[in-house]
Amino acid sequence: MKRRLLFILFVFVTSCIRAQQVLPFQEDFEGTSVFNIVNSTQTNKWVIGSATNNGGSKSMYISDNGGTSNNYNVNQPSVVHFYCDFVAPFTSCFQIDFDWKCMGQNNYDALRVYKTTTSVTPIAGQSVYQNDSVELLQLNYNSGTYQIASSPVSLYANETFRLIFSWQNDNSQGAQPPASIDNIFIYQSFGALNDQPCNAVPLTFGVPVSGDNYCTAKFDEPTVPTCINNFYEYEMNSVWYSFIAPASGNVKIRALSGSMIDPEMDLFMGTTNPVVCDSGQTLTYVACNSNAPGCLTITSPYSLINANNLVAGLYYYVRVDGSNNSTGTFEIEVIDGGVSGSNSFNPIPGSDCVVAFPLCSDSIYIPDPGFLSHGMICDFDSGYCVGSGERASRWYEITIANAGELMFDIVPNNYLSGFGADYDFVVWKIGPGGLVNTCNQIQSGSATVASCNYNAAGTTGCYTNGFSSPGYPGTIASYEPPINVLPGERYLLSVLNFSLSGSGCRIIFTNTAPGVIDFCPTGVNDIESFTNNLTLSPNPANGVVTISYYLQLEASTEISFVNVLGQPVLKSVFDFQPTGSHTSTHDISKLGKGIYFVSLKVKEHSIVKKLIIF
Repeated sequence: MKRRLLFILFVFVTSCIRAQQVLPFQEDFEGTSVFNIVNSTQTNKWVIGSATNNGGSKSMYISDNGGTSNNYNVNQPSVVHFYCDFVAPFTSCFQIDFDWKCMGQNNYDALRVYKTTTSVTPIAGQSVYQNDSVELLQLNYNSGTYQIASSPVSLYANETFRLIFSWQNDNSQGAQPPASIDNIFIYQSFGALNDQPCNAVPLTFGVPVSGDNYCTAKFDEPTVPTCINNFYEYEMNSVWYSFIAPASGNVKIRALSGSMIDPEMDLFMGTTNPVVCDSGQTLTYVACNSNAPGCLTITSPYSLINANNLVAGLYYYVRVDGSNNSTGTFEIEVIDGGVSGSNSFNPIPGSDCVVAFPLCSDSIYIPDPGFLSHGMICDFDSGYCVGSGERASRWYEITIANAGELMFDIVPNNYLSGFGADYDFVVWKIGPGGLVNTCNQIQSGSATVASCNYNAAGTTGCYTNGFSSPGYPGTIASYEPPINVLPGERYLLSVLNFSLSGSGCRIIFTNTAPGVIDFCPTGVNDIESFTNNLTLSPNPANGVVTISYYLQLEASTEISFVNVLGQPVLKSVFDFQPTGSHTSTHDISKLGKGIYFVSLKVKEHSIVKKLIIF
């Protein structure tokens, strides 16, 4: 049974083949397709047939035998495409969903999807690569079963764009089957509410706020500064935040990577009153940053702006965008720099040594794209076995309960691809002086190393005799022998993402005998008290909304509803909540229709999600 659009308000519009399609749109390849296929004389071609499908009887797939099978010739290089043009009836955010499967080969044989202008006409045998093309979905491969791919797209009223699906393979090796596409849906969605300066999210000094730039565009915006890497000139995925300059006139602003690998920021001065819509071009440029200082010669993929001599009491506006039009999640924070400008950000939990996470589980999953920064402190820039210094890191404090051998595996999420991300590690024994003293020793190069590995083999860790773990064979050079531990000892583990490849990892301690590690001992600093998983349901909402989230450790929480002017309109405080999942239902019937921001505050951190009330 084919999936059907849930947005029943929309009317499916049909047109003749090769014509411009009006959104919303769906294609299941069961009848006459509107897509243009560009195969020419390539060996591996796109075909519509019945060799494979995800419901119904047909799909679009790659075949080297005219559609008899979903199979490709791995020894014959091919680049083929299918595409169609679409026009948006009004300025809005649209979602592109489709089913796909594709094994292929990492970096060589894969499916790619592009949004382009109509000036880009794909040619068989040539990859799509022009300044007015945006790759929506990259390197779809390594899945022999159908998955749903999804990508938001921001459009102008009556804008026409071209959607191109491309298959490319080289002439070496690859796994069957090649790409197959089914059930393409393009429908209206909800983009970021702070897409324009007039809808900027107000920031509170010293409170980190989570955000994303999905489905945004260059609406009502000032000129792009030169430090912003905007490779595709017609495309910009920016969101806006605001603050009122403090009496000191000095502020510091940072944007940390989430799923957005490389956030960029620029700062603009407004007026005594908030800027109104359609006047974004009047904002005055102040400062810009694309990369913060790093360790050794490596820059850090987060942004940091130090702005001095601001006019106290004026509104200032911060634009956040992803480098080269990338989209994803990030965290932004502004602090008062103080009269001397010497105030600094707090260390980042888990990313800086002094606020290492206590080890509370024998298996830790870090989703893609992994951790991408060394934090606010360069804890070591040389020494030990790690030649790159602290390139990107996650820190864990391990407490030992009983004598034994400490063993672990660090497994990249893409290790099965044959090109697993390069992770490294260092383990230090915490001395009598405790965590802070050990971190100071690490910075000075005098800390006691218990184990260290710096190898490009991907999967790494500690296992018997330094052999690779049985569950992850073939990586002997990247394993070290177990660490002999005694009761009461504590260790610091720094996991390093050298490759910055966009692949997360799993940190697994199941090879360590039960009882050796004291997981999450009483009295540890509960800095990892929540995860960024706040959800609102339904959204848009009317009457009531249910808020759900998960706490890693027990903590007090505060939920606030804030209007677009930054004014709290509803608040709930929970003095104590245990570890686990939590939900709360809130009556919003007395709030007016419009846009609100829901904030979950745990200790000094906040997660913010937008809510539409209709």
